[in-house]
Amino acid sequence: MKMLLFFLALISNTFLFAQKLVVPYRLKDGKWCLVNKSTKVKVTEPVDKIDYIEQGVYQFKQNGFVGLYDTIGKLLLPAKYKPVPTIVEYKDKMYALKEDAIVKYFDTKGKLAFVCDKENPPLAYTYFENGFLETKKGLINKKGKLVIKHYDLTLINYQDNNLIQVGNKISIDKTLWGVINMNGKAIVPIKYNWLEIEKDYILAGKNFDDVEIVYDLKGKTLLKGKFREIKIFRKIGLYSCIKDYSDYTFALKDLVTKKEISDKYSDFDELSNGNVIVEKFITSEKEMPFAIIGKGGKIVRKLKPVYSNLYELDIPKGYLYYEDTLDKMGVIDFNEKVVLTLPDSTNYALNKKLGIELYNKKTKNVGYINYKGDFIETPEYIFVKYIKDLKLWLVCPKNNKCFYINSKGEKYLEVE
Repeated sequence: MKMLLFFLALISNTFLFAQKLVVPYRLKDGKWCLVNKSTKVKVTEPVDKIDYIEQGVYQFKQNGFVGLYDTIGKLLLPAKYKPVPTIVEYKDKMYALKEDAIVKYFDTKGKLAFVCDKENPPLAYTYFENGFLETKKGLINKKGKLVIKHYDLTLINYQDNNLIQVGNKISIDKTLWGVINMNGKAIVPIKYNWLEIEKDYILAGKNFDDVEIVYDLKGKTLLKGKFREIKIFRKIGLYSCIKDYSDYTFALKDLVTKKEISDKYSDFDELSNGNVIVEKFITSEKEMPFAIIGKGGKIVRKLKPVYSNLYELDIPKGYLYYEDTLDKMGVIDFNEKVVLTLPDSTNYALNKKLGIELYNKKTKNVGYINYKGDFIETPEYIFVKYIKDLKLWLVCPKNNKCFYINSKGEKYLEVE
């Protein structure tokens, strides 16, 4: 009974919070305010401009200064700060603002996290990612503590797997590369002319066409030799590389035994379930151009011979964007069930969260389709953006009168 009451209270609180959500609204005099999403009642006083920012924060401008509101209109920070133009302003739930030439970082509740030391400013066009910020002296965490010093290294790339690609510049035109983790421990020695961190492995060597060694993310050697255009598929225990450059033949091999399994494929794309979609050399009209393979190179599914292009969407996983031989486009699942078909007038599609944004190169019109297959046509719009916290789309027609629409495509509230 207590558990039931808990869930009822949780649902009630969630509903009440949703009822309090606010959206920017432009007044007749050109000023802006936040209004209640449900009642459209004004919640905040008029200001010069209000911009939506990721992570549920509104930045507002007043008299040349900026402040912050949350998604229910609560004032987080008064308008007494300046933006930091050379820093990507909001990422990883940290926000950078400048006061009296000092960069300060705030969290999503407007609480001061730390003040960036004048002698250790953040590098231009850097931002918090995976809990760290790159500064003049090295990497600092969200409390402002320096956790990894630069020394003579140049920090280049820190990934979702918490690895950092580092380079030691030994001459004007030569830098040697290696990898360390977030604690500063060496994973790959700093001695390679070229290095690339992938999702679950690391390539190192002279360049992409001359890979000498493959490491796992802990620094253990997976492969050693000379490889061209190598790809590792660890979940199914295989790897591919160019076998013969004269006819651009790829070899598919076992990751442990190095035994060749096939040389009939010309392209490889790893799917989110670990299997790999492969493209075959077409030697006859009856041969399938695409297939999905699993462990040991076994064919899991032969795909219909109608596709000219196939790749998995980033969001959501488990769906393939396709183009067929009749110039049709759409989305299918891994079992080839058609999820949606894109309109004939569309000749470019880009996957987005909760939908596919469409762009017609000829008319320069924008629209979108959600993953339920509902097409919401916006032929006169030049901008479409989904605002996750509000569960609304912001659309801007060519006459610059922007407004919100809901997931059914119904016009909700004009904002400009």
